[in-house]
Amino acid sequence: DSAVTTAKINDSAVTTSKIDTDAVTLAKMADNSVDTAEIVALAVTNAKLGANAVTTDKILDGTIITADVTDSAVTTAKINDSAVTTSKIDTDAVTLAKMADNSVDTAEIVALAVTNAKLGSDILVLRLGSGYAASDRIDAGTFTFDTSYTTGGETVDPTVTVIKSVTIEPSKGGYVFEIDKSGFGAGTFKVKAMRGSILGTAGAPLQEATAAVDLSSIITGVSYQVIGQ
Repeated sequence: DSAVTTAKINDSAVTTSKIDTDAVTLAKMADNSVDTAEIVALAVTNAKLGANAVTTDKILDGTIITADVTDSAVTTAKINDSAVTTSKIDTDAVTLAKMADNSVDTAEIVALAVTNAKLGSDILVLRLGSGYAASDRIDAGTFTFDTSYTTGGETVDPTVTVIKSVTIEPSKGGYVFEIDKSGFGAGTFKVKAMRGSILGTAGAPLQEATAAVDLSSIITGVSYQVIGQ
């Protein structure tokens, strides 16, 4: 036994038939000795693959199908820029929380889609072409006549810088009001306090309140609404 030493064996003398079944163990195989030709088809099972062994270049193009992707595996970093096209977005998937501020422009709104219920309480709706513009807004408030009436009217200064129209209460405290529009371009207007003739003559024109009269306790909290910019 054991009389045939390495020196007694000729090169290439150990043929396949001389090697016993299961005689070639891991220790008998040199590093890098198993080439593609030595591996039986389908012999490399999942258990034979080391962790992270299947790199990108080992995956054939077009071979990853839906069943191969783990649920929730496609993170933001895996999605290419502009890859989420319209067809990829499910119906009703874009909720309010998904929309950035100022993301809805005129082009995104369907014609006649903005109903009255969609408008805020301070929204001004005007037909363009009637002297108004889309940038016009409403300013509303009240004013009170002061302790010394100035001939020509009480000056009211709303927050708009240019006035296009004014609406005020028609009367209060026995006086009716007349609007002076001369200050519209500067964002102001004047309100004259007018009343009937002292003599009470039928058909007589209204007269402006007497200069310096104290109207502060008579004409208070007159409501107005202006349209402008």
